[in-house]
Amino acid sequence: MFRHIGFTRFTYSSVPLPLESYFTSLVSISFLFVLFCQSTYTHTYPVSTMHPIFLIPELTTHIASFLPLSSLSKCYTLSRHFNTILTRNLPPTLRVIPDSDSSSLARKSALADSSTPPSTTTTTSSSEQSLPPSLLSLAQTTLTQHSLFASQHALLPEAEDDYFFWVEGVNAQLLAALGPHLHPFVASHAVRFVAGLDALGRGEMGVVVQTRCKGEEMRALLEGGGDEEAEESGDDAQMKGEGKHSRQELPPPSQTPPAYLTLPHTPSVELYIIRGAAWDTSYANVRNRGEPGQHGLGWTAACVCVQRERGVRMGDVLGEVRGLMVFGKEGGEEGEEEEGGDGDVVLEWRFS
Repeated sequence: MFRHIGFTRFTYSSVPLPLESYFTSLVSISFLFVLFCQSTYTHTYPVSTMHPIFLIPELTTHIASFLPLSSLSKCYTLSRHFNTILTRNLPPTLRVIPDSDSSSLARKSALADSSTPPSTTTTTSSSEQSLPPSLLSLAQTTLTQHSLFASQHALLPEAEDDYFFWVEGVNAQLLAALGPHLHPFVASHAVRFVAGLDALGRGEMGVVVQTRCKGEEMRALLEGGGDEEAEESGDDAQMKGEGKHSRQELPPPSQTPPAYLTLPHTPSVELYIIRGAAWDTSYANVRNRGEPGQHGLGWTAACVCVQRERGVRMGDVLGEVRGLMVFGKEGGEEGEEEEGGDGDVVLEWRFS
């Protein structure tokens, strides 16, 4: 096989090869390794039928470390030989969950990605009230890798930089997977996944995410509201003395998709302002945990909590927040530089 593409055979030599020749050989071998993984994806071959180059654990591990995650997950299912070599030699961030079927998870992920996002449907079915298996698997895998990386970091302090780079990549992957299950405003402005892996692993949406948007965009959302105000329930409207007027402006139920903050629905959300604005603490709706900056609380000293038994909607949040957010002030630590009203507003959403 190697002779047809220009290789005579693979040998060791005591004479060091030029750097260009080394990289050329490595790229060629990696290409062959990918072809081998794709051709044997649905089969498991014994060690005797493999090329001798794949019997060298160090070389096999080095080649596999350059593969994308989608191809690397297939390597674990090729044979027990590959599974053993990769499990023993690859870092924890490139391992799969023990006793997991990577091929079945890949097929489930493909089916989930081809389905219609729950946020675009007009009705909420029982299937949309549950997270897809691909997202559950991603959360469980990330939890396992976190623990493995923590144990590795205790032995190898120099792996700290690798850990932080890995966390940034995983957070971006989680935000992309959570997009169809968040309100369009939250999903389109989400910049960081903070916490909630354990809840995702249980099939719940008790996550914490941060969003960033322009101050003028936040002003327009609060002052206008548009269709979001029409989503307010009749009971809540009657409590405000606007029940009759609101009911007349409500469109038919078939034309009003429930703009819930999350799918599955979460009955509570706490909204924090990290920077770009501040809460008016003179209102009773703002929960105070202490003076700003006291005991290191900073922007976590105040929040607005919205609770609805059947799930919180964006209209509920806007109704609570409207008039409480003061632009041109900072909600962070003392001494931070103040930003104008048209600066970026960074919020933290804690769903539970």
